[in-house]
Formats: sequence, structure tokens, C-alpha cells
Amino acid sequence: MSIVELLQHAAAGQGLSAAEQAGVGQWLVGEPSQALCFGLNAENARAIAVERLRRLPAVWQALNAGPLEVAGYAEEVLCDAAEAFCFHIPLGQLLLERAARAPGRYLVAIAGVPAGGKSVFTALMARVLRALRPPFGVATLGLDGYHYPNAYLEAHRTPPGVAVPGSLRLYKGAHFTFNALRLAADLRRLRGGRAPIASDGHPLALPAYDRSIHDPVEGAVAIRFEDRLVLVEGNYLLCREHGWDDVAALFDLRLYLELPPGVNRERMVARHVRGGRSREDGDAHFERADRLNTELVASTREWADLTVELDAAYRVKGIWRACVRGEARSTR
Repeated sequence: MSIVELLQHAAAGQGLSAAEQAGVGQWLVGEPSQALCFGLNAENARAIAVERLRRLPAVWQALNAGPLEVAGYAEEVLCDAAEAFCFHIPLGQLLLERAARAPGRYLVAIAGVPAGGKSVFTALMARVLRALRPPFGVATLGLDGYHYPNAYLEAHRTPPGVAVPGSLRLYKGAHFTFNALRLAADLRRLRGGRAPIASDGHPLALPAYDRSIHDPVEGAVAIRFEDRLVLVEGNYLLCREHGWDDVAALFDLRLYLELPPGVNRERMVARHVRGGRSREDGDAHFERADRLNTELVASTREWADLTVELDAAYRVKGIWRACVRGEARSTR
């Protein structure tokens, strides 16, 4: 039986023999990002494999608990048992360990290009984290909730330097169509300083974006007192210019989702079409705004602490620390 088949059996709750567990551990040693990102080596591989195998059935059940609700749409989960075992579980364990040691809420940025899989990856990781049963809550927040409303975008003009001036609505999704100052203020509220989090018994009510109405909705996200780990996803979270530097500095850990070049274009145009644009208008919007946004966001990759490498199907291929960026890539 192959390792992938063994992991599928384990995910279904079927126990593996000691020899099979050892084989899974040996296989993990050959997966490059395990050593470079998660500290796995030949000596501890079997113990780590056994622990992940113990966690796998609950995580797998959570991942297959139905479509993910993302910005008003149902999104299907794209993940297999081997991917969850190699990457989602250890990343979840790493985040929970960091959050448990933090003096206040632990904020994680998940950045990447437009249509780069951020919202689905974040929602999926939230399921993983909760399935690992931490002693505190896990919450998510999306940058898109900090879009200026459409009424504001239509009433205001583009800033100087834009190639084709016009209404901000023409460039919706660009860095200047978000309220970065408000996001920074809300992140400071979430952090609660570096002292233990105080509670007045009320959750923090924050905005979320609804793609069915193409506008942010106030108070749609509630961050509870017990939510000590907060995953924040968005395009410009690692940006150190254009007024975004205050935002980038407020995160405890920064992840960047890296897609093969050009993969996001078709997904982005399809999103525009699903939102009501024609194919031609979707293509035009990508060329006018999304292409430049993609280039700006891609340039922020260097500020990430961890890079999550995705393939063209948005599956995780490897997770890499900044210090080993550019070294060997996973061959799984």
C-alpha cells in the first residue's frame, strides 16, 4: 500500500501498524520543508508521524464537513489527506503553540495576489485549528471588509499618478480603495497592547465583505474575548508603502501564499463574471487594475516569515521559512 493510501486509511479512522507508522515517518524525512520549517529529522520523525496520525481523523472530518462559507459564497474544499498530514496539521500546531505563548491575541497575516486562494486557505485553516481543539478560540478576518463602500468609490476620484484617472470604482481592489487606517486601528484593538487581553464581556464587531452584494457589511464579524488566535487574510497585508506600513507592523506572524505566475488571472476574471460583469468587462478590469495589484502584492513576498507554496490547483506543495527561501522545493 502506498503512503498516500495509508494516509487515506488513517484519515478514515483506520489504525496503522507500527511498521506502517514507521514508514510514514521515514517518508516525511524525505519531504524537504518538513525539516526546514517544522524541525523534523530522522530521530523524531516517527514520533511526529504518530502524533499527526492521531490528529488526522478529526482534522479530515472537519475538512470534509461541507462547503466553506467565503464572502457570501459556498466554496468547495480542495485538500487531500496527504496534504493535510504534511502541511495543514503541522502549520496549525505551529500557530497554536505560538498563540498559547503570546501575551495577548496572536495575529497572523495571510497575504497573496488577488484570487490567490487566501480566503479559502484561511477558512480551511480555521477548520484545522478548531479540530486540533485548542484551549482558546480561533477567529478569521478579511481585508475585503475594509473596502470603501461602492457609494464612496463612485463619489471619489483616483489619486495622482493613476494612468487613466476616473472614479475609484474603476480601480476597485487597488490598494487605495481600502481603508488602511481603519484596519490598522482595528488590529491595534485586537492586539489589546502587549498586556493580557482585557474583557468587557462584549465581542469586537468588525466588517466583512459580501460578494453577493459587492459591498462590506458592518459588524458581520464578531471577535470574542476567548479568540486568542486571529487569522487575517488580504492582498496588501505585507505592503510597506502607500500607507500600509502600519498594518504590516501589527502582525505577529506573516504568511504569503505563492502561486505559479499567471495562475490567478483566470480565477480573477471568473470572479468578476460571477459578480455580474461580462467576460469582456472582466478582462478589461484585470488589465486596468488587477494586473498592477498582482505585481504590487507579489513584490511584498519578501516580508513574509513563511511562504506557503501552492500549485496551479491551489494545493499546498511546501511551506518555507524566510531564511531558506529559494532553496530546494518539495518534490512530493
